[in-house]
Amino acid sequence: MNKSNIIESYFKTKYLNIRPLILIAIGLLCGYLSERFLSGTQILMFIILAGGLTIYSFYRKDYILLLFVFSFLLGLIRVNVAYPKLNAENKCKVEGIICDTVSYSNNLYTIIIDNVKVNSEKVSGKAILYSGIKPKHCDFGDYVLFNSVREDINEDRYYYYLSKNITFISYNNTLILSRKGNCRGLNGILGDMRQWVSSSLDDCYGDNGGIAKALVLGDRSDITYEQMEYFNSSGTSHILALSGLHISIILAFLSVLLGKLEYNYRTTIIMIVVFIFGMITKFPSSLVRAVIIWICLTLSVPLRRKYDGLSAIALAFIILTLINPFNIYSIGFQLSFLAILGIILLRSNISSKTNKVFHKYISDSISSSLCGTIGTLPVMINSFGVINTYTLISNIVIIPLVTITMFPAILSVIAYSFAPELGRIIGMAGSLIFNIMTYYAEAFANLPYSQIEVGSPGIIAVIAYYCLMVVISRYWLKRGSARWITASACILIIIFSSIHMFK
Repeated sequence: MNKSNIIESYFKTKYLNIRPLILIAIGLLCGYLSERFLSGTQILMFIILAGGLTIYSFYRKDYILLLFVFSFLLGLIRVNVAYPKLNAENKCKVEGIICDTVSYSNNLYTIIIDNVKVNSEKVSGKAILYSGIKPKHCDFGDYVLFNSVREDINEDRYYYYLSKNITFISYNNTLILSRKGNCRGLNGILGDMRQWVSSSLDDCYGDNGGIAKALVLGDRSDITYEQMEYFNSSGTSHILALSGLHISIILAFLSVLLGKLEYNYRTTIIMIVVFIFGMITKFPSSLVRAVIIWICLTLSVPLRRKYDGLSAIALAFIILTLINPFNIYSIGFQLSFLAILGIILLRSNISSKTNKVFHKYISDSISSSLCGTIGTLPVMINSFGVINTYTLISNIVIIPLVTITMFPAILSVIAYSFAPELGRIIGMAGSLIFNIMTYYAEAFANLPYSQIEVGSPGIIAVIAYYCLMVVISRYWLKRGSARWITASACILIIIFSSIHMFK
């Protein structure tokens, strides 16, 4: 075998035609995860060992090992550099600039500040301060100074905050000083736009304003507890977070609107609009992932390259985690990537069966919902401890309604800017569809055994589960008995590793 062609031939002739970007993504993930289980001395030893392996693999021209080890080393270094160094005592003074609208939920006011200093020492990331008393004269862009008590929280929760770039958390805060911001800059303008869109949707949709803001802005803070429970129990809560579903609807809307323009002009305008939309919604990872994949697909045409879904999702993972390696601890981030991974791996196989039974639109809806559910199942069980029994059927019913509601939601905001009454009329039509969505979500949630409580699957079962997905996908090159023997082995490992879940 020619060593120089190892990336193209080695796995192709055996099990997988592995993509270099996939290898980099896996190496980075292993590097990020290793930080939680290694001490300072162990990390240094791992860096030295990985450096030695990198030199060895380069000398041996083993490019697969070289790429993996280098990516692992990069991930390990990146996550250690990103981990915040807080030397402050529990009681301290926290100052900074308010970088988001002060919100109220669960009897607490939430203030998020940037340019943070703790006891006059600069701190990376942002601080989130909770207060039972509404702080006076605290608006977006204002400088504030608080007497705070730093919260000691468990490691899992702290890593979740780090995924939001929040490094300081406090539930005990007293405002000392507030000074009106003089220069709000681009963040101030975007904050005003978000606030205007939010208030417009509230005016247009009334009681359904919370759902409208979730679909358009990704803001779920105003959804009622009952509504959220209905969507959670029916397995459709993912529609209330900005994701590939929502960006695909927006892209379809823009493509129809700009359909007569030349391809290059149309693509450029769409990119600009999507970028502005991303800035307004604060670039949630699920939205950025969808946009990166769409850009890869779009650029494949003028560059005359074949689009590859696995490479595109790997590129999105690499970009988002290099920016913030703690993204991997966000449930939304995990679900977003695993859902699209399930669709990429399994949809072609499942669609070939459902197309024989259903109309193409229904077949696509069934296959996408089923593949997304399969891809996210282990994380859903591990995070929430339940299996949503009717999630496939509920998604087939409710997702088309989301497609219908996105158009009036966007149109109502546009119309409200020059004719508020017209925006309200469009909002009334949209509210009717929102009521239907909520009705179906409630109906599925109230069915017997809509949720089955189970234990958490073990790490071995999870690894075997995703190996099984790869083995039964079109990317697995082995056919016939070899494939089914491997698949059967994965299934047996999953069964024996997951028996404890149902005890």
